[in-house]
Amino acid sequence: MRTVPATDDRQELAEPARAAISASAADLAARIEEVRELVDERIVGSVADLAVGGDELFENLAASTRAHMVLISGMLGAWADPREAHPPPESVRWARDFLRVGVPVDRLMRSYRLGHAAFWAWWQERLREHADDVDVLAEAIAATSAWTFAYVDAVLQPLIDDHVEQQSRAGARAESVRIAEVRALLDRSAPAPDPDRAGARLRYLLRRGHVAFVAVAVPGADGRDPDPQTALERLPRTLVEQLALPEPPLVVPAAGDAVHGWIGGRALPAPADLAALRLPGVVLAFGGAGDGLDGFRDSHEEAREAARVARLCGRRPGSTVTYRDTAVLALLTADGDRARRFAGDVLGALADDSDGSRRLLATLAVFQEEQLSFARTARRLGVHQNTIAYRVRRCLELCGEEDAGSLRLRAAVALVATLRDR
Repeated sequence: MRTVPATDDRQELAEPARAAISASAADLAARIEEVRELVDERIVGSVADLAVGGDELFENLAASTRAHMVLISGMLGAWADPREAHPPPESVRWARDFLRVGVPVDRLMRSYRLGHAAFWAWWQERLREHADDVDVLAEAIAATSAWTFAYVDAVLQPLIDDHVEQQSRAGARAESVRIAEVRALLDRSAPAPDPDRAGARLRYLLRRGHVAFVAVAVPGADGRDPDPQTALERLPRTLVEQLALPEPPLVVPAAGDAVHGWIGGRALPAPADLAALRLPGVVLAFGGAGDGLDGFRDSHEEAREAARVARLCGRRPGSTVTYRDTAVLALLTADGDRARRFAGDVLGALADDSDGSRRLLATLAVFQEEQLSFARTARRLGVHQNTIAYRVRRCLELCGEEDAGSLRLRAAVALVATLRDR
């Protein structure tokens, strides 16, 4: 790596300024998540269009920002040439999500400018902590100001070029129009579009029933499942064949290796049909059935919530979930931080991560599922009823509750199993 040219006629920075920059870079490396949150809050709070991508787009933003912070801390610490920086793979993926969900590329550029501003404010405070001489501080600030602008230019231009290339591929224009049409249909804040005209443009009849779904590509751990794009490309045909659909579903791409879709003119597939689906590499989440434009929207929102819960629960590739089966957890986890606090407050010492607590909680969960029957729980777990009675009693002692079947305790047990390690 080349030495960064100085901002004046010197060939390199004086040692005190280099030391201040190096110490600040070490602070950045130790506080990656803190800085990531500051940067992401600035971007999310100022670029409203990102909301259309849902949780996947925000998760990919976090991964992109985190990768940039790791790269910046290393390069600043070595005082490497910022013009040699390349966008991390995580930022390439996040930038491609803009095209997939129909967010204009100028929002990408605005996001990087906002992120730069948030980072720069944090970085100047670190320099002030490590440079106690006014001249040293001025030199370090001037040098790193030029450095960060050069870094943003170096990593942003390839992303813009990639966006243009992706957009120019065959079918990109038609797909963008379809995405925009679906976005307009889902936007409850705008006047409702004419369903007949919108349906004609989408080649999908809106004045009927709908069942929405969200499909997320999740490659298997053994690597034998198809790659994400292949799995999603095959999905419409797979659903037609396995569910005997009279017509292909309406499908549009979404952020995070996912697609949003609608099956028209029918009720939710029967549980037996869902259980029989074979979808390698894909987790499929269905909303409930709905009619007309409102049903189109309602079912989509339910499918997205079911997909969110499936992600929280770590559902394996090939799984199928429905909003009906996940609605309670969807409501309980709508605010993840509050859900964790609630579960911790209710369970107390029972919420720690020891093997003993996990075993007790697993027993309590089965006991609740078996309608508080010691006999059925014992048969299901293959232990004596007295063992079940002891474990349940111990659970109640540790969390300070009296009723093992209370709504409060059932909710806390379900939450801790879902949110632990997430």
